[in-house]
Amino acid sequence: MKRKPPWNEAVRLAALERYGILDMPSDAVLNSIVQAAANLCETPIALISLVDSSYLWLKPCVGMPEIKAPRDYSFCNNAIQEPEKLLEVEDASKDERFKNNYLVTGEPNIRFYAGKPLVTPDGIALGTLCVIDYKPRRLSTTQRDGLDQLSNAVMELFHERLESRITAIDHIVEQAIQDGVMITDANQPGNPITYVNQAFELLTGYSKAEVLGKNPRFLQGPDTDPDKRSQLCNAIAEHKSCTVTLKNYRKDGVGFWNQLTVSPVMDSSGKLISFVGIQRNADDRLLAEDRSLRLSKTRQQREQARASRNRLAQIVEDSTNEIYVLDADSFQIMNANRSARNNLGYSFDESQQLMPWDYVEGLTQENMNGLIAPLRAGVLDTQVFETVHRRKDGSTYPVSTHLQYMAAQDPPVYTAIVQDITERQRQEESVRLRERAIEALDVGVTILDATKENNPLVYVNQTLCRMTGYSADELIGQGAGIFQRNNRQQIPHLEVKAAQAKGESVQVLFNSVRKNGSRFMNELSLSPVHNAKGKLTHYIGINRDVTEKLETEERSQRSRKIEAVGQLAGGIAHDFNNLLRSLPEIWNS
Repeated sequence: MKRKPPWNEAVRLAALERYGILDMPSDAVLNSIVQAAANLCETPIALISLVDSSYLWLKPCVGMPEIKAPRDYSFCNNAIQEPEKLLEVEDASKDERFKNNYLVTGEPNIRFYAGKPLVTPDGIALGTLCVIDYKPRRLSTTQRDGLDQLSNAVMELFHERLESRITAIDHIVEQAIQDGVMITDANQPGNPITYVNQAFELLTGYSKAEVLGKNPRFLQGPDTDPDKRSQLCNAIAEHKSCTVTLKNYRKDGVGFWNQLTVSPVMDSSGKLISFVGIQRNADDRLLAEDRSLRLSKTRQQREQARASRNRLAQIVEDSTNEIYVLDADSFQIMNANRSARNNLGYSFDESQQLMPWDYVEGLTQENMNGLIAPLRAGVLDTQVFETVHRRKDGSTYPVSTHLQYMAAQDPPVYTAIVQDITERQRQEESVRLRERAIEALDVGVTILDATKENNPLVYVNQTLCRMTGYSADELIGQGAGIFQRNNRQQIPHLEVKAAQAKGESVQVLFNSVRKNGSRFMNELSLSPVHNAKGKLTHYIGINRDVTEKLETEERSQRSRKIEAVGQLAGGIAHDFNNLLRSLPEIWNS
């Protein structure tokens, strides 16, 4: 479904350009946020989608490659129409907005989508943080809240980077006041100078009137490095920024080292209009100071990087998930965090000697090669699978594993994030047992959503389906009134409404209608269900077809009436016979 751009599209695109994130490379922080979204929502795909005028810029991504995709007909284009809301599509094949979308009808056959807009402080949506699945599903409240928090984290990161860029630009402007500035016209032959500041005049000895209209090459001379000159010319030809230090000459013929930075300037349509050159006197003293400053800054950056790595290492070590780093060639464990060592029962030194098949049930080196093949080929970013881990003492426990190939590391490694799913499987089995028990009941069971208008059905068992002739798919989402059709004003319906208003249970008898139009007597017991905070969330209905029972009772009652009438008639006949026998005696007397 193609959506028109939001009313503030021009403002939104300007904000997107101001943040400068379309060409932003993926980094570890954004990757970790996207991976956290996939883990939280238990989906194979998660990504950050930035929406420009024509395309979606998808990066970083988990479960699919980073690409640029057409904007029209995209899910994210719909999501940004309402920046304050999370767009959740539980089954795109049944959603009128998306069921004919080529992403739904063909590869990749999307069924589930949830996207939380990435919103600036002034309410402008730049894109979304979204999760995608190939099968229908519904997010829990916890997952929705978590996705909202993660989208806020992405915007906080974008905003920090924007402020850093603004600070850097302000710094450049301040420095430019002290440095020589010249501007050339990129649309005129020879890039003639159209502006110089006073610092340029002091640095070169030329007045503004003497240089306007000239090509900046007039400052060069016999000792100007031809390689630096070529580097500068190539950058200008390719419309790129460039910084070189080359020998220039003042008006009096005295040479000086000029640290020159040239940058292209584009108009709003992206057309090159000029070049700006920033010139700085780079004699030995200034070069020495500059080197000292760069060294100091480099040391500071190294310290910051070291501190950042230490923080990240501590986060990994303290994670409740098991985290393994494997050598990409041998598969030997290079590092296993505390949770991994504790769960497996190995010491740090012992863990360094382990291979994956030493603790993964049924895994061989051949199996391992099969798992990593799509990662090495770039077909998959993450290999997700469930398996069983074996502890040092021989006991086992089920796990879910996210395996990634980190080719950019030196040397390349595999990282495995492993979650113990013992409790999850126990809960899933408990749910399955309860579902099987409910399905085995000889009464129809319905569960209705009390938080929505008309209390739609969210669950029915097979007994109810057999009782009514409807399939579960036909009933889910319908109001329970489907069984009364146009007879919603019958007294039992009013009794149910009265009980719901009081928050009480109720038992009534409905004259209900099956899908084929036949009627049956439905004895309904309806009870309210509250959550841990006491809020009404659902109703549970127990439905019994008592048609045959009532008919049997009616036949029995009719038989008793007939028998009573017969007995009465027999008594009358007996009395009449006695009267007839006594008549002759009466007449004789």
